[in-house]
Amino acid sequence: GYGSDISYTDGMMGSTGLDKLKQMQYASRSNDPGVAGALDINPDVYEVEKEELSAAKRGITFELKPSGQIDLEVDFSFDSLEGGSTTIDVRPVCMTFEEFYCGFTSDTPACFSVSPSEGYMERRNGPPTTVTVSCNPNGRAGTYVGYLCFILPEEKAFSTYYKITATAR
Repeated sequence: GYGSDISYTDGMMGSTGLDKLKQMQYASRSNDPGVAGALDINPDVYEVEKEELSAAKRGITFELKPSGQIDLEVDFSFDSLEGGSTTIDVRPVCMTFEEFYCGFTSDTPACFSVSPSEGYMERRNGPPTTVTVSCNPNGRAGTYVGYLCFILPEEKAFSTYYKITATAR
């Protein structure tokens, strides 16, 4: 018979002795496939600060295009004592999420307001961004005209402008 130091697998690699050579080369290596300690967890958790959107900090002014071109005219009427509002859906046209700022031109009466005044717009084919335009003339009846600017500072060509006519009864 065979001696106890000879296994049936001996010689399967041929007579080159490569099997013994490989065993000797890998003997000093560990069986750990990763770097020791690579998966240790760092107990410090870092939260990224949310970017503050500010039209003033960005230097954005709400003014119409030099041509005075308006993209849409919006009319609504309401009771002058209660105030009123309407919504405008702004369709996304850019390939990425775009920050936007919304505000009125300086010649717009102070009774107008808009919400939200800043945020991020969806990318193209996503849902529209809905802004709510309100008018509260504190009981004064009349027709109020304002110009709303929906500004995309990174894509100025895609900014939109609205003429808002609010009739208070």
